[in-house]
Amino acid sequence: LYSGLTGAELAPPIYYGIEIFVACIPIALLYNNTSPENPAGAVINRFTGEKLIEEELDAAWMLNELYLFARFGTKLGIFDVNTRQWPLPVVYDFIDEAIVNGHIVVAQNGKFGGMDIATGQVVIPFEYDNIATSIFYGE
Repeated sequence: LYSGLTGAELAPPIYYGIEIFVACIPIALLYNNTSPENPAGAVINRFTGEKLIEEELDAAWMLNELYLFARFGTKLGIFDVNTRQWPLPVVYDFIDEAIVNGHIVVAQNGKFGGMDIATGQVVIPFEYDNIATSIFYGE
């Protein structure tokens, strides 16, 4: 991967492919192999080449312009691309892709709960067999 502005190398030519999520977001996922089930790669700033997440991911995709979904093995987490922090670390078995009023449904150890996506605070305890996303709608 090379900069279109300076010609500088941003990432070494060891990756199979690259995915640029959205034009306005300076993030790219670099793929290590051709397997769609296990694309494993690095997340970088596509303008500077800086690695944003030190670990190699098994999969990643943008949830929206602020948050990146990440998978390591069978566990999921959410990375904040602005703060470069993990408000939801990679420990969850399930994370719903719907964000409602800043909250998201997650599951851990077979139980569902609700989290504030910005702070990682539990807003619904992990004591339910399932939670419909619409649970967050209301007064």
